[in-house]
Amino acid sequence: CEQFRSTDCAFFQNFPESRMPALAKECELTKVTENEWIFKEGDEGDQFYIIVGGKVTVSREGREIATLSRNQYFGEIALISDSLRTASVQSKSTC
Repeated sequence: CEQFRSTDCAFFQNFPESRMPALAKECELTKVTENEWIFKEGDEGDQFYIIVGGKVTVSREGREIATLSRNQYFGEIALISDSLRTASVQSKSTC
């Protein structure tokens, strides 16, 4: 996480580069296996994810709506809106 730069992920595009080291210290690297559920629609949201490798699928009401990969992110909606997860996310490969 400490090597992460704001330019790596669009979510942090306007985040001051000088603040990245402090943010990186709060990050935690999590490894998931292929086909593992990261979270499901309706779960409580307490984490934000940035993909550093591999791919995940995002589904809503059982239908796949997106595939995400390196430097893309998910999980922000529940944190920003203080709501339950609006979609399910499952790994397509080891991430």
